[in-house]
Amino acid sequence: YPKQTAKTSFQVTSGKAKYNPAIDCLVWKIRKFPGQTEPTLSAEVELISTRPEKK
Repeated sequence: YPKQTAKTSFQVTSGKAKYNPAIDCLVWKIRKFPGQTEPTLSAEVELISTRPEKK
């Protein structure tokens, strides 16, 4: 992710996902991979320059 990352959100069908700014990386942890399934991850990243200013 870019250095100016302000906010992240994730939707996963299996496991947990989070952004780790210490290593500048998305971490997706899945404990088990059951057969006949396809885990998916959707991510949205907001940059500091694109966030609306709060009044």
